[in-house]
Amino acid sequence: MSKHDRHSGLRDAHNVLIAYMAELNAEHRNLPPTFFGGIRPRHREITIMGAALVELGARLVTRGAEIMAEKERA
Repeated sequence: MSKHDRHSGLRDAHNVLIAYMAELNAEHRNLPPTFFGGIRPRHREITIMGAALVELGARLVTRGAEIMAEKERA
């Protein structure tokens, strides 16, 4: 697999990641409030998934920087 293909794959993965995050944000905005202001179980799940997506995004950025560094060395 060429470096260009790897970079394109990372870009595609990043776009999928952004789509998942947008979907989670939309679901989060549409959660009904609780009567006493407590956190619903689904809210916790969305928060955990959002944190995992942020971590994955950070890993993608790191890998993208590595690929760009390889391109510059070549």
